[in-house]
Amino acid sequence: MNSTIEKFQGELRRYEQAAQNGGEQNLPFDLKNGFNFIDEEPLVEELDSLVRVVALGNKRRLVTLGAEYAEPQFMNREDAGLHFMQYGYWYKDDHDKWKRIPALQKWMQSGLRKKDFTGVRFDPGLPPGGVEGGILNLWTGFAIEEKQGDWSLLRAHMLDNMVQGNEDYMNRLLVWIAHMFQKPGEKIGVGYLFRGEPGAGKTTLPEFLGHIVGDRHAIMADKSEQCTGKFNAGLELCLFLAAEEAFFAGDPTQKGPLKHLVTGHRLRYEPKGRDAYMGPNFTNMMMTSNERFALAAMLKERRWNVHDVGNAQRNNEEYFGPLRAQMFGGGMAAMLYDLKRHKFDGIALRDPPMTPALREIITLALDDADKWLQYALTEGQFPVRDENHRAPVKWSTEIEKAEIVASYNDFVPNRKRVPWTSQDVQFFLRSRLPIETSKMMVERYSLHEGNGGKKKDRVPSWRFPTLGDARAAYTKVTGHTFEEDDA
Repeated sequence: MNSTIEKFQGELRRYEQAAQNGGEQNLPFDLKNGFNFIDEEPLVEELDSLVRVVALGNKRRLVTLGAEYAEPQFMNREDAGLHFMQYGYWYKDDHDKWKRIPALQKWMQSGLRKKDFTGVRFDPGLPPGGVEGGILNLWTGFAIEEKQGDWSLLRAHMLDNMVQGNEDYMNRLLVWIAHMFQKPGEKIGVGYLFRGEPGAGKTTLPEFLGHIVGDRHAIMADKSEQCTGKFNAGLELCLFLAAEEAFFAGDPTQKGPLKHLVTGHRLRYEPKGRDAYMGPNFTNMMMTSNERFALAAMLKERRWNVHDVGNAQRNNEEYFGPLRAQMFGGGMAAMLYDLKRHKFDGIALRDPPMTPALREIITLALDDADKWLQYALTEGQFPVRDENHRAPVKWSTEIEKAEIVASYNDFVPNRKRVPWTSQDVQFFLRSRLPIETSKMMVERYSLHEGNGGKKKDRVPSWRFPTLGDARAAYTKVTGHTFEEDDA
């Protein structure tokens, strides 16, 4: 037996002996100090606020309540007895001697305690701690009580540094947070990534959002396993997830789970020692990273707002010190108050803008085929390897297949280590552009021909749109846009 428990039980026997010898007035502790009771009604009221019996499948468990617990604890009767050991119920026996029994035992036997729960769920769209149909809602509300006040320094940091002065991006960011505060039961399905150098202040906003949401429903993660690992039951009660340097974009095992965590309305949860189960997903995610390639974004990306944080206040304690003091001095309550009343009509939250930072990580994540085609569309010519001593293939409305295939094979490696065929290249091109198969007349040199050794042949070709129309078609399919200078 645990030595702490043995010590407590030894002290308890001495207290009981003192009570039997001298009565209530000689007890060595106050009967009404919050842990000891002589009346059933206040005992039941106290424990009803801390613990309830709940049905989990075909078993009964005691579940802890209240925001002071980082997450609800589901315990059997024995474990609950140890957890609430300090609570006692005192009564006089037939010999007018004081006796003590565990308060939990008296509470379990009492007809005054509240009804058992028939189940539990987490739904931040319902009142905190509410019960509907006998099912307990594990949402306990925000950790900060809203109150009018001043949070202007953080707001200025968000505008000046986190979105670098862009009012539209700032409004989108405010709306994203306001949506989480006003409609926590409605998943947004879009996350944020802030890239920046150490000390630039990219983690300042998620830090205070975590404080507002509270430890019970916010997770501050620095490892990918905390977000997409096997034992992920903590995510079931998560409203806000801040991931700092938690992911490596080049890890292919993270792409699918991360996408589903951000956009999926249901997740598979697997607690340690319990069977996995499906449940709703209310997580809103914000990532921060020092790395340029912090996220494996896809063409036509619709899951991430990506911004580069400016360095104007990097490592400036004279700037961040007052900001933190203001937020801890009532700024968080003021932020919650203001954004719970912030209007967001007309903002397409699920259609993130193509920021320069998002464009860069999409480019970094491109496969070789799209890099090859984007180069051609940007430069107006298909590239060739210098060592092959061929001239670049200029963009035209009709180009010989062999030239395009040769360029493609120069820059798009085949895992099978064999050259790509014209069918392979045509399949890719048609997934991006409207092209047609044709034959074009070309003029070649031949030692066996007259007329200066020239010979005309009809060779397989592809008909392409004009360069401007091809760029527009590619943008429509992929979401990638071209700079004005490329036109």
